[in-house]
Amino acid sequence: MKYLFILTFIIIYAFFGLNLGYTETFPVWKHITYSFQHDGFFHLLVNSITFFLLFRVLQKHMLSSHIALIALFVAFSMSFFCLYSRVVVGSSGLIYAMIGIFFFLVTIRKIKFKNQIALVTSIVSVITFLVISFFRVNSAGMLHLLCLVFGYLISIFYYLIFNSKLK
Repeated sequence: MKYLFILTFIIIYAFFGLNLGYTETFPVWKHITYSFQHDGFFHLLVNSITFFLLFRVLQKHMLSSHIALIALFVAFSMSFFCLYSRVVVGSSGLIYAMIGIFFFLVTIRKIKFKNQIALVTSIVSVITFLVISFFRVNSAGMLHLLCLVFGYLISIFYYLIFNSKLK
């Protein structure tokens, strides 16, 4: 599943411009396609690596299809709360939704850190990237924050419904 996402990132990067991103005037379907498009090679590389590694950690605790559905649902639905006049692109919404899932699994102790320093480093890193995304001109900080929070909240419902499915 994770390879399919990354392949889609690469194909869309190779064959499309920024046409698939969305602004407030774009049709509804662009609220999902923006998650597969990237602004440049470095953006594609960083997001693909982050997506891959995070997906790999999460699939030890959840079904791959559930991770994908939750991340897509969160990125799609939260995009309606953050309409911008500039094009929004990238899988960051998917990644922040997965970070929300990750922190929920940490909260319920399904994912354990070997020491407190690793946990604090993870939290500080996420906060740092969130803050940076609020101040970068071409980044959607509010969308990132909403995806993280909603990913966490959806994980609560997922856990209540599919508790037996967690590995």
